Amino acid sequence: MNWKKIGLVLVILIAVEIFYISSIVPPTIGPEGNRIIPIAYHFIIFTLFSFFLYLATYTKEPDESYWFVIVFSTLYAISDELHQLFVPFRTCTLFDVVIDFAGIVFGLILFAIIYEEKLKYAN
Repeated sequence: MNWKKIGLVLVILIAVEIFYISSIVPPTIGPEGNRIIPIAYHFIIFTLFSFFLYLATYTKEPDESYWFVIVFSTLYAISDELHQLFVPFRTCTLFDVVIDFAGIVFGLILFAIIYEEKLKYAN
């Protein structure tokens, strides 16, 4: 199995996991609830999503892949928030989309760093 196929499988699994977690009615934690964990989850899961989506779609023209990953991942983040409008006790927030977008960009930066290191040691 090549890296593109592995990336595609992981992206699909992550997308399903995001949808599943968004479908769960959250436990009541009150106003003093910990907001750091959901923020970290949004950032990390979309870092992984964009990283593996870029791995799955990488071409010899990386600019095209970057833009595809940014647009597709952001649209998925928005659709995830809209999906939460239909889940009891869930909300749709722009803040979560912003955190998701930060994770998307970080995932691409992480991929670029790893790819550059791979090229450095390949030569």
